[in-house]
Amino acid sequence: MLSPSVLRTALKYGLAAALAGTLALNRKDVEFAWYPLVAVVMCMDETDTRVLAASRTRVLGTFAGGLVGGLVHMVLDGWIGLTVSLVLVVPLLRRLGWQSSRALGMLVCSMLFLVERYSQMDWAYVGGRIFDTLIGIGAVLVV
Repeated sequence: MLSPSVLRTALKYGLAAALAGTLALNRKDVEFAWYPLVAVVMCMDETDTRVLAASRTRVLGTFAGGLVGGLVHMVLDGWIGLTVSLVLVVPLLRRLGWQSSRALGMLVCSMLFLVERYSQMDWAYVGGRIFDTLIGIGAVLVV
C-alpha cells in the first residue's frame, strides 16, 4: 500500500503532466509535446520553495543556453561553434550567479549544434523552447 505522501506526490506529477500535455497538444506553436513534460519532471518537488528554485533554474538555463548558442550559431557551426558556446555560457552563468542552470544551459547549446535538425535553427527555436518550458512550469505551479 502506498503511503499518503507517496500517493500525493504521484497525483501531483500526474496532474501536472496531464495539464502540461493538454496545453502543449492544444497549442499549434508547440512542436514537441515532450518538452513541457520534461519541465514538469524537472521542476516538480515536495515543497513550493524547491519548485520555484527548480523552475527558475530551468528557465534561466534554457534562456542563457539558447541566447549564447543562438548568437554563436550565427557565426560558427559544428564542433567549433559548440566549443565556443560552452566556453562562453559556463562563465556567463557563473558571473550572473546562475551556476545551478549550468547543465541545462550546456544541454541547450549542445542541441543547437549537434542535432541535425536543430543545426538549421532560427530564433523561433530558442523562443519555442522557452515557451515549452514555461508551459511545463506553469502546470507545476498550478498543481
